[in-house]
Amino acid sequence: PKPQNPSKFNYIFFNANLLTGGDLEFTITEGKLIRDTELFGKQDPYCKITFRGQEQRTEVAENAGKVPKWTKTFRITVKDLNEDLLIKVFD
Repeated sequence: PKPQNPSKFNYIFFNANLLTGGDLEFTITEGKLIRDTELFGKQDPYCKITFRGQEQRTEVAENAGKVPKWTKTFRITVKDLNEDLLIKVFD
């Protein structure tokens, strides 16, 4: 889902499926970054996923600039629907 005012936020797109047994599978596909943090060259962004204190990440999108693309699929086991899944974009 896109934020209500995309000009103020970085955001990513992903596809998600809740599988049997409480497993959540999602694929991070692309980002829209509002601010370029590089003075020379293009940004090399990646996503870091934090769930229940464990971290995973996508590969670095070399020289992707403000529109990085990924095809990284993650699978996590959800035991409680109130658990937070945090996805952050870094350069």
